Amino acid sequence: MPNRSKTPSGAKCGKKHSKYIARHQARNLLHAVAFADQIGLRLNVAVDINWLMFSGTVDDRTRFAQCQQRLSKWAKRRGFALTLIWTREVGKYGSPHTHVLIHLPPWLMQSNEFQLALERALEPEGGSNHEKAIMIRPAYRPLGKLLYNLKGVDPKHASGFGIRPAYQGEVLGKRAGCTENIGAGARRKASTTREVEPTCSGESKDTLSTGISSGNSETRVQNGRIPTSKFVASDAHSVARRLQPHEVQEKPPKKDANGSDARKTELAVPPAEVIAGAIELYRSDKRGRWSVGNYLPSGRRRAYSFDISYAEVQRLLRLLWPKYIADQKRTADRCYGGDVSRVAPSWRPGLEAALDREAKARREFGARREKWEQRQRELERLRRQRMSPEQRRELERKEHDERMRVLSAEYDERDLRYARKTLLDIKLAISKGRSESQYRHLLDGIAAAGPDGATALDIAYIAVVRHVRGLRLNPPDEVERWGNDIAQALAARGLVCAIAPDRFIRPGHKGVT
Repeated sequence: MPNRSKTPSGAKCGKKHSKYIARHQARNLLHAVAFADQIGLRLNVAVDINWLMFSGTVDDRTRFAQCQQRLSKWAKRRGFALTLIWTREVGKYGSPHTHVLIHLPPWLMQSNEFQLALERALEPEGGSNHEKAIMIRPAYRPLGKLLYNLKGVDPKHASGFGIRPAYQGEVLGKRAGCTENIGAGARRKASTTREVEPTCSGESKDTLSTGISSGNSETRVQNGRIPTSKFVASDAHSVARRLQPHEVQEKPPKKDANGSDARKTELAVPPAEVIAGAIELYRSDKRGRWSVGNYLPSGRRRAYSFDISYAEVQRLLRLLWPKYIADQKRTADRCYGGDVSRVAPSWRPGLEAALDREAKARREFGARREKWEQRQRELERLRRQRMSPEQRRELERKEHDERMRVLSAEYDERDLRYARKTLLDIKLAISKGRSESQYRHLLDGIAAAGPDGATALDIAYIAVVRHVRGLRLNPPDEVERWGNDIAQALAARGLVCAIAPDRFIRPGHKGVT
């Protein structure tokens, strides 16, 4: 037999050149974006890499593959799975580029820790030699950014995706791809898990798709229970339908015997007594099992750690209720001939498990956030140590000015509220005929004005003796209107009289009858 281990001369090697992004690759990336939203790993950061501005001779495909392996270990150490989508292209003058959409947790988005990790991951094959070699920006609309990155799609398929095509050069190897946790295999496995669920469980596709907890930002689809948590993502089926309305078609809802939506019939609402029982179950906890706690043992307030409210308890109960109803029906059909009244209630264990998962997710989030803030404070301290004394004094002066500005604004707002309340109280006391002790200082001030009298503005400022600055923050016409209203109320009771349209005086002075 001929030896096939050797490649004949002139034969093509396994590496292929491509000019466009294939249709199946573009569809795969669009579904990957939707699935990332479903599992709570939204692609919220965009990274653009210009390989022309890197040193070394390694090709861009090998560079990015090695970088992806190192970033995966970095992300695993920080408690989340690396999730990204990448596309390769060649610029107008032959410079290779790679566009990446990646998921970063909120506590890493506001710091430069990811940029440092990315630079370290690219360093072994040759680091960057220009400040614009790596561009990192927030991706507020991941779908729009992905559609732009897919501009190198085959022109004959571009209209089907709503993309304006543009030739992006000839690339050796794969042009686009994504990580395995949002790839076709992971999506197929997740859809199979949903299909294996019993149809009588009463859980709709939307309810199952929201069973994602972000305590560690991983998919947790358990058989027979919903890992409910505060930090959940929307259903990926609706996202995919929005991405490709002509390709992804949702199955029509099932109809019952009356012709109505059977899924709406199954999603029953828990009665009021069950909701009250759930709140009482949460309130009766004495061990702090579901109390996340907002304070540390030292007495300092914990950052970003929230207690579970009664509204959250009701939300968890509503999510678990359809499965509870389905379990009751199944048990009644199997053991009691369909008599549901003979089945003992069993919603409490499910609610307790959901509360445990919710409290755990919140505690983990609070711990990560606290660790991140501690790291930020340490970085800020080190940064100030590297500053010169002049720079440090200038920074401290700016921070002091900012604190004084905030305090001044708070004091102004407090004085303004007090001044308005005082004017309203005096006006009501005069009009209701109450004791003169509330506005005695006002009458004394008008009397001290002498025979020339006091204007409406003077009356308003006399009424608010301690917080005159609060009135000065108001427009003069508004202050004058308040003073005129008080003067009219005093004149109606005969306590002052008008000697001019805008001047008032106390009776008893010379020339005043």
